[in-house]
Amino acid sequence: MRIRGIPRSAAVLLAASLSAPPGCTPVAPEERGSPAGAPSPAEQLELARDRLRRGEYVEAAGAYRASAEQGQAEAQFSLGVLYALGQGVQADLAEAVRWYSRAAEASGAAARYNLGEKYNQGVPGRSVDDARSWIAALSRLGEASSPLAVGSDYHFGAQGLPKDAERAYHWFGRAAEQGHAMAWYRLAQLHLEGRGAPRDPVRAYMWFSLCAARGLGDAQWRVRDLAARMSAEELAEAQRLAAEWKPAE
Repeated sequence: MRIRGIPRSAAVLLAASLSAPPGCTPVAPEERGSPAGAPSPAEQLELARDRLRRGEYVEAAGAYRASAEQGQAEAQFSLGVLYALGQGVQADLAEAVRWYSRAAEASGAAARYNLGEKYNQGVPGRSVDDARSWIAALSRLGEASSPLAVGSDYHFGAQGLPKDAERAYHWFGRAAEQGHAMAWYRLAQLHLEGRGAPRDPVRAYMWFSLCAARGLGDAQWRVRDLAARMSAEELAEAQRLAAEWKPAE
């Protein structure tokens, strides 16, 4: 789906806001209440979606705000997207974080992930540790936006994200700490090729060795091939690292 006048990556985020993120449960009108004769939060949300489809971003932002201020989690998340992208409102990362936070408080998993990304980009008054806590909480829930999935999206340039080997390496590293064998394999590849991280046959051997112990793909062949091309010192170090490696608690 391509929305007129904005880059595809932005269109993906905007299109994603047309449906509720995982965990963002709509708030029934009677739970929050609306002034007599005024549209309910659900009605404002539907109006916002319609305006967004038409490319009327200012009107969409106004309708999302009206719904968000009455506690509609999906509207809060979507308004955060608009602030992050500067569509219909002036781009304001701090304001995006504020709305993502309100949506995340309602257990919006997608909002948590986006919030973590904004923290990682640098928000005044926020710390990287805050981002890690959000992302860790999301990962424990096993949502589609887990580190392994995010790393794969950056690795292949999928789901609206650009190909970015360094970011892929970062997210695969998080997934590796959780014991995901496929993340080990991707890290081994990146170290072997020197993409997203320094070329390091010792680290590549370590990760491939862990994969081989799980019987993953061609990992056993990769281990043998690397061993034949490494010095005795490099091989001993790689084997030591593999033997000592443990997933994070």
